[in-house]
Amino acid sequence: GLAILATNRKNDLDQAFLRRIRHIIDFPVPDEEQRAKMWKQMIPESVAENSHIDVPFLARQFPLSGGHIRSIVFNACLQSAHSANGRKELFMRDILVAVKREYDKMNRSLSLDQLGPYASDIAASE
Repeated sequence: GLAILATNRKNDLDQAFLRRIRHIIDFPVPDEEQRAKMWKQMIPESVAENSHIDVPFLARQFPLSGGHIRSIVFNACLQSAHSANGRKELFMRDILVAVKREYDKMNRSLSLDQLGPYASDIAASE
C-alpha cells in the first residue's frame, strides 16, 4: 500500500523509522516574495479593503509557512470581529498579536526586535 506522511518536525522522528521511508520530499519555507503573496491571499477581500496591514514587513520579518500564515490571519480576523463592533478591518496590532500566539504554539521565541516599529503596540497589549 501507499502511505503519505507529513510533518514539520522531521528532526523529532526516529532515525530507524526514517531509514524505512523510501522517498522523502522536503518543502522549504517560502521565501519573502512568496510569503507576501500568501499574506495578501489569506486576508479576505472584504476585510483587506478596510485594513491597514504592512504586508512587506510581515513577509520580511516572519519566515513562516502558508499554514502558519493562514492560522494567524484566521485568528486575527476572529479577534478583530469580536472587538470591532461589526466593522470589517484588521490592524497590524491584530496580526502581530496572532503572530505572537502562533510563535508560542510553535515553541519559538519572538523578540521585540522582530516586531520592529510595532513592538510598543504589542508590549502595551500584554
